[in-house]
Amino acid sequence: MEYGIVVQLDREWWPKNLLEYPFTHWTYMFKPDGTKIRPPIRLGVYSTWGGDFSPDGKWFVYSDWGMHIYLIRLSDGKKVRVNSGSEEIVVNNIKWLEDGHTIAYGDDKVYIQDVGCLLTKKMPSDCLPPPVIIKLGVNRSFYDISPDGTRIIYTYAEYEEGHKIVKWDVFLMEVASSSSISLKTEGDNMEFVGNTTILIRDKNNIYVAEIDNNKVTSKKLIAELTGDERSFSLSPDGKYIAFISSQRGDGLGEAMRLRLWEWDSVTPTSALFIIEVATGKVRRLTYPNDHDVIWYGWYPLR
Repeated sequence: MEYGIVVQLDREWWPKNLLEYPFTHWTYMFKPDGTKIRPPIRLGVYSTWGGDFSPDGKWFVYSDWGMHIYLIRLSDGKKVRVNSGSEEIVVNNIKWLEDGHTIAYGDDKVYIQDVGCLLTKKMPSDCLPPPVIIKLGVNRSFYDISPDGTRIIYTYAEYEEGHKIVKWDVFLMEVASSSSISLKTEGDNMEFVGNTTILIRDKNNIYVAEIDNNKVTSKKLIAELTGDERSFSLSPDGKYIAFISSQRGDGLGEAMRLRLWEWDSVTPTSALFIIEVATGKVRRLTYPNDHDVIWYGWYPLR
């Protein structure tokens, strides 16, 4: 299986490109070697706090502003909302499981939802069964779920006044029993790249490691990033790491002009980069310099 990357860029809002807006939200598709795949996929998604492509590459599920979950059929762009009309949820991660018809999303609660009945021509929104809801609890945050849906990684944090973290731990939960155990490992971000393999970012270092008997073993350094390089993700075949950076390259990191509705917000320009795990070679995928990466995701090429 070969994998590409779908990435959406946003250009600064300014009178000179007013006629383009909202068409400044271009969505592109690349191979890891930098080759553009045309035509680009146009999803019509203008904001996302997390999204994932289905294993067969036919569907995209995403969270709009971290509250609502939508499913898009890529062949025609038809969209349907997954969570109920009255329910607003907190979402910091969303993932499609390897069975091809189940998604998981959430934060202090993890929703495991079978969307198989939507994967039809008519996509009836009223066909969904109730999701399985796993309550992680106060100060707990969903990090990731294994591809087979049997394990969840989540964090526990305690804060003092001023939002300073005074206690931090990472837990592994077995979904079937809801039992949790501390992984006793350092890292400020983790994700599953297999049912027993995880990716860990500890400060500026990225490792792959195995989970064996509920312990982190065989930890191996595969890449180094800087402090402000973010949103890293290992390709499903394990050959590449993608990340967003506003530091690498001339002209990046400059503030985009303030949007009229965001007076207190300054967005720096950024680009998407690829690290080849075997060689450490870094390649920039997106240009020019006056755009910001909104989101990206690995996409199966068939």
